[in-house]
Amino acid sequence: MEGIAGVAMAVAPFTGPAAPFVIAGAMALDMISSLLGDPKANRARDLGRQAQKDSYAMPTGTAYNVDTYGRNIDYGANGGPRVVVQMTVNALDSKSIVDRAHDISEAIRHGLNTYPPLRAGIQAAMAA
Repeated sequence: MEGIAGVAMAVAPFTGPAAPFVIAGAMALDMISSLLGDPKANRARDLGRQAQKDSYAMPTGTAYNVDTYGRNIDYGANGGPRVVVQMTVNALDSKSIVDRAHDISEAIRHGLNTYPPLRAGIQAAMAA
């Protein structure tokens, strides 16, 4: 509107008896435009706010790499989960095996009786 107010002020001297009204109208337009601000700047500001509001804010990353049993989980090449098994194996010499023979045999017996897949795997290996 500043452009219109400027043009009206420039044309006012050439309007004859209507000049005071044209000047008053130009001043009113100038006052209105100063209250409303620059429409291009307002639009640019509104578009910036809208773009900021509509932009995707990525959430903070959290690594959930443990299943419900506390085991580590990784993902294979096909995208499916695979369980990462970490095992600590202590070296056994023949004296340790002989000394712990009862404990070892008891653990194997317990495993065969309480975990059917282990029993089936051993039976399949023995049959082959």
